[in-house]
Amino acid sequence: MKLSVDGKVNAGPENRDIERAIDAAPAGASRHIHLQSNGDDFIEAVLEKDGRYRLSFVEDGERFQSADPVDPEKARTVLVEYLNQDSDWRRECRFVADESDETPSIDSARINAPPPVWAIILVAAAFFGFPLLSFLPV
Repeated sequence: MKLSVDGKVNAGPENRDIERAIDAAPAGASRHIHLQSNGDDFIEAVLEKDGRYRLSFVEDGERFQSADPVDPEKARTVLVEYLNQDSDWRRECRFVADESDETPSIDSARINAPPPVWAIILVAAAFFGFPLLSFLPV
């Protein structure tokens, strides 16, 4: 696993690294703690202005977030249990699916759509028609 605290990466984190990251969070400042598993899954905690953390995680491509912000002690417990691969971290607070990922935007739908037929014909005509122009008498 890899631990990233405000962009500083630790390739071999231990429990005390997470505890230190949460305990040393400056009051009123932002803090972003990201714990990456050996795959694509991760969990992160973002410090909010009121001193509580918003937890979120990605597992098998699906994103979930804590229903409510949690206190620093709860965030510490969840992150340490995740680091130790203890499945109890899921029971420490209620997680809900992140709805922002469920509905794709219109722009992403356009990007993923195939090109219109007229564009394919135009490109094919330009590609195959241009060499034929060289055979025309001048």
